[in-house]
Amino acid sequence: MAQAQKTRTIRMELLDLPDVSEQKWDDLITILLENSQEANPGDPLVSRQTKKVELSSIRDWQDKVEFWLAYDTEETLVALFGLAHPKPEHPDYETNKNILWIDLYVRQPYRRQGIATQILPTLIERATHYGATVIQNGTSIKHGWTYAEALGAQKALNERVSRMVMAETDWAMLDRWIDDGKKRNPDVEIIRSERLPPEEDIEAFCDLVTQLDRTVPLEDAEEENYTLTVEELRKSNQRTIDRGNMYVCLYAKDSDGALMGMTGMFHAADIETISYVGLTGVLEKYQGRGLGKYLKALMSYDLRENFPKVEFVNTDNAESNAPMLSINERMGFKPHKSWIAYKITVEDLKKQL
Repeated sequence: MAQAQKTRTIRMELLDLPDVSEQKWDDLITILLENSQEANPGDPLVSRQTKKVELSSIRDWQDKVEFWLAYDTEETLVALFGLAHPKPEHPDYETNKNILWIDLYVRQPYRRQGIATQILPTLIERATHYGATVIQNGTSIKHGWTYAEALGAQKALNERVSRMVMAETDWAMLDRWIDDGKKRNPDVEIIRSERLPPEEDIEAFCDLVTQLDRTVPLEDAEEENYTLTVEELRKSNQRTIDRGNMYVCLYAKDSDGALMGMTGMFHAADIETISYVGLTGVLEKYQGRGLGKYLKALMSYDLRENFPKVEFVNTDNAESNAPMLSINERMGFKPHKSWIAYKITVEDLKKQL
């Protein structure tokens, strides 16, 4: 039988972003990109400079985000521990304050050497510091699933990441969806916005996103709200601009001015061949009129016309979200990978130590 590797002793270091040395920036970005590459094998990565620009705005985020690096006795970077917890001024602080989202990543050459276990006391201390009672972690890396299950964590949310190949798109079918959408919604206006919606719709748009987000299936994950405020939308838009990225939204507006549904697409400047279609939905009172298919079909045409270098489109949905999975499958989206979230109470985690 193969012998278990010896425990590798580590020390933890909290980074005070963005005020860290260039060496610490280099270490952090290196391990973040390694994590991303393992989670998305074969896909291109954002540039190191783009990642640095993104993380440099960390103090402006709604959540308090911490990054800890783990080094062994020879000062070799071996692991990353990250966490996110809502700040008291977050509009959903009272609902979400019991949850601590974490990311724990051990570099591949250093696994099974007791490193993750040595990070757990820091994790528990930070959860206690923020008053969180439940820890949640999501990943598409199978090693992460194995470790979470070994700790006794419960599978909370199983998301299917699907991918569509643009070259295989059934444009004739999408034309039918568009024609049907127009016929069934003759007085509905479809508005295209880049980065920010028009000023006259911005408050209603934030309300639409908030309402739709609360209809997304959480399965067994902890109840968690997301309220989009105009201030946060503007800040998020500025971060998108700073990174040179693009967010495009198509939303349906009724003849009375009410917003009915939407679909959004994110495209990273560094990754020309892949785009991501995110929150898509129609408010319940407007469902049954083909608006979801109408919007999704229009977004495919928008991608083809305005982002001609895009070859693949990714999207993700809970495995329990049958209606949206059905639309995606008919569009040609195929299962690409799974992203699974686990949860464990702080008290149960303490017992593991």
